[in-house]
Amino acid sequence: MSEDRLKGAGMSPVAKSAAAFAVYLSGMGLALLAIPGNFRDLIGLPPADDLYLRLVGAIAIALGIYYAAAARDENVPFLRSTVPARVWVLVAFTSIALLSGEPILILFGLADAAFAAWTWNALRAADRIVAT
Repeated sequence: MSEDRLKGAGMSPVAKSAAAFAVYLSGMGLALLAIPGNFRDLIGLPPADDLYLRLVGAIAIALGIYYAAAARDENVPFLRSTVPARVWVLVAFTSIALLSGEPILILFGLADAAFAAWTWNALRAADRIVAT
């Protein structure tokens, strides 16, 4: 635990970015788990087996729990490792969108990339503070 946390300074900007991403992932996961068909129809994807959408929802919630724990614990090494992984999601979703003709998938990749950029910028700012 960092000294700032011990002094009651609250959550760091890096942790805030992870906590926000945890809420996004968990919300997405909950929608996929609870109302997969409605969610799929809302975003305009073609019919799919609700079983698989629910499985993806459960995985998204599990990932959200990891991000929430990392934010709570200020686990900077883990959060640093998530930045390239979330950029990879943009690459993968864009590729899948182009191959499948489902451009809406790119928006979900962009959301991951936006959260990754927020985390990366917060990490860079924290690194500059430590370096001074």
